[in-house]
Amino acid sequence: MAQVNTSGGTSFSELKSAYVAGGLTDASGDASLKDGSTDINLSYFRNANFTDGTSVPGSGEIRIGTRFINSDTGTGRTFGSSATTYYLQLNNDDALTNIRYTIDASTYLSWTSGAGGDPTNAVITAIGNSGELVYTDTNNEISVSIQRQDSKGNWANATSITLFDTSGGSGLTVPNTPTADNTFTITWSATGSPGSPQILGISSD
Repeated sequence: MAQVNTSGGTSFSELKSAYVAGGLTDASGDASLKDGSTDINLSYFRNANFTDGTSVPGSGEIRIGTRFINSDTGTGRTFGSSATTYYLQLNNDDALTNIRYTIDASTYLSWTSGAGGDPTNAVITAIGNSGELVYTDTNNEISVSIQRQDSKGNWANATSITLFDTSGGSGLTVPNTPTADNTFTITWSATGSPGSPQILGISSD
């Protein structure tokens, strides 16, 4: 398992096994920790993350008792990402235009549920509301591309959007123009909660 073993002392090899079990590649010495060698140095673990939000420092002294073990509880920390659950609802506030949303699958870690969208391909076609979208990620951003339907019924990329700060949407920041490849990056300052998602109301040009 990815948790550091604290029973009977903690060896370098146990730290290595716990890191490998964590499944990440963030440690500075990732290749050395996974090469099967018994030659292990604490510096290999620099920048490795734990699920409690702490990490091994990138420089300075490394102490097992404070970096790999929670000194308050005496339990070993668990290697891995510190993921947060976000709750989002996308509203189409333009009654005359159909809008399609595509959430970039590379910008989230996993779906908890996907009302209104398919967690497999993350494509949401919404004329009204998307429904509550629940996902987890390790940072506070998610990328969404937005298309609008023109007068002939064809889908075209939105070059700008107007955001309506509807109820529950104060925890979101979105640029009016796409950052790249028709992508609008949503930045979270609040996660929302079950039944009370952060709501982003959108009207396209």
